[in-house]
Amino acid sequence: MKSNEPKVASGAVPIQVSGRPNGTALYAKSINTLAEEGLNWLRLIYHNTPYWVLGAPDYLPIPPTRLRALIWGPTADLRTFFKSEDNWRRIPKLIELLTDHGVKVDQLQAILDFGCGCGRDIRQFFRLKNLVRAKVYGTDINAEQISWCRRSRTFAEVSMNGPEPPLSYNTGQCDLIYNYSVFTHLSESQQKSWMQELSRVLRPGGYLMLTVCGDSYLHELNETQVEQYRAGYLIVRNADLAGIPADYGKCAAYHPQAYVTDKLATDFEVVRLLPGVATIPGSMDQYLLKKLSN
Repeated sequence: MKSNEPKVASGAVPIQVSGRPNGTALYAKSINTLAEEGLNWLRLIYHNTPYWVLGAPDYLPIPPTRLRALIWGPTADLRTFFKSEDNWRRIPKLIELLTDHGVKVDQLQAILDFGCGCGRDIRQFFRLKNLVRAKVYGTDINAEQISWCRRSRTFAEVSMNGPEPPLSYNTGQCDLIYNYSVFTHLSESQQKSWMQELSRVLRPGGYLMLTVCGDSYLHELNETQVEQYRAGYLIVRNADLAGIPADYGKCAAYHPQAYVTDKLATDFEVVRLLPGVATIPGSMDQYLLKKLSN
């Protein structure tokens, strides 16, 4: 005898609701999805409560959730914001890298964070103030991020920049410029313009840390894009959204090594390339570049 009872997909949990029969597989899946999202929020609250109660490890103010999420979605979770090995130690690792190549970091006069966001990297200099005595600057396209940094990162000087150059700094003002996941959200023409501008602001012999999505991000590309990438072409998706504060994150650029060395960083010597690690979320190729002397 054929049953009139609706079928429930394997793995779904039948939900009995007053006034209606067991839900369909779609209905059950929706309920399960909502339940999982609720659990995720509970986990987030549980793991983030110590930071809300005790404060940040460096005792500096914690950015609001929306500002943390703007720089990278996972950093809305304070565990990632403060404990992600590939990110939270970026500045100490950069200092170590420079030292390994003979740079006397205590003699640096000016350092610029290009694309500083809510100051996640700038705040790391606060812990290194006995080692790094340089004046720290930061610039970003997002007015809300800069406003928050001005109130909470008083040891650094921050300012806004537009989607296109120039910056407000003098020619040759900085000894070191670094950026993390900025060129990953720029169109090709913007990238070339900004590289020229960063070269202008950097003194001859100064250093630029450039991070891009390289081979470790190939899984995000389709077959045609992978072929173009392997042929040495820059891949940019949603280039029309580059430079828009609320949407620039939707623009994604992928850089083959040959493109960086032969077309993008033509005014620089490649001192070191640290390839991204595919098994570490958010891990990008890091290029330590040295500006060629005129």
